[in-house]
Amino acid sequence: MSTARDALSQVLSLLASEHRRATSFWRLWTYMLRTLPEVDRELQTSEDRRKEAWRKLIVRSRQFQPVDGVDAVYIVNTPYSSYLTVSDEQIVQEANPWAVVSHLSALIHHQLVDDIPTALYLTIFKPIDYSRVPLGLYPEEWAEINPPKAQTPNKLDGTQIVWTRISNKYNWGIEIAESNGVPIYITDLERTLLDALRHPQKSGGIQKVLQAFSESRDRLSLDQIIQYTDRLAIKILRQRVGYILEEMGYSHPRMDKWKGSLLRGGSAKLIAENEYYSTYSKTWNISLNVDFDPHEILNG
Repeated sequence: MSTARDALSQVLSLLASEHRRATSFWRLWTYMLRTLPEVDRELQTSEDRRKEAWRKLIVRSRQFQPVDGVDAVYIVNTPYSSYLTVSDEQIVQEANPWAVVSHLSALIHHQLVDDIPTALYLTIFKPIDYSRVPLGLYPEEWAEINPPKAQTPNKLDGTQIVWTRISNKYNWGIEIAESNGVPIYITDLERTLLDALRHPQKSGGIQKVLQAFSESRDRLSLDQIIQYTDRLAIKILRQRVGYILEEMGYSHPRMDKWKGSLLRGGSAKLIAENEYYSTYSKTWNISLNVDFDPHEILNG
């Protein structure tokens, strides 16, 4: 009859097949039930006691090193794992499977900027949508366990973690990417550009944001970014997006409609935090309050 040690061996094999070196207790528990469900039936005790026994086995095995700064997240220490690179994105998504890579981190993933990351930017939607299944799990097995606590660490081994917390009604524009071979949630190209424009201070600054728009020229879905802009329903954002897209040579019927309801006055600025400049776009009635020529970047 199979034992819990057999289950642990099978779980390690499953992690190796997925190229996972960062893992969590909730994943290890779920994979154990998936791999050897008869183990769970053998132990005629409460679920809490079964979990505690499994946790003790993980510790005794000495094959899982706890990660500082987060609870119940581990780095696997086995021969296979020495060939795998662990990223901060992997660790955070084990600590918080609903975290979405965004802003400057997403710009880097989409290869729109070439910065060397010094911080990790993530978005969490509140209240948490527990129906979204963590990557690597099946919906039916996720439904059988209690969701883990959504941790939001501020640092991981010296790397600053910058969180954006917004309403769950904006929980869209998300796709799956890879971080060193392991799937992660990330904002898609169009959502990333809009988030960067809304929060340039989290995206490398406005000059970097405009460069990212320019770099996206051959991949950008015009209909998608127009739709996303309308879903956000922010008048000044429509002006900023309209100005940028038109400078890049795009046109769209929705952009023509946006021009009919422009925000006017000193608050109509390309950068909200900067003071008003007299240089402006007549078409979009927006102050180009930056110390460089946006046209040169957007058409570079």
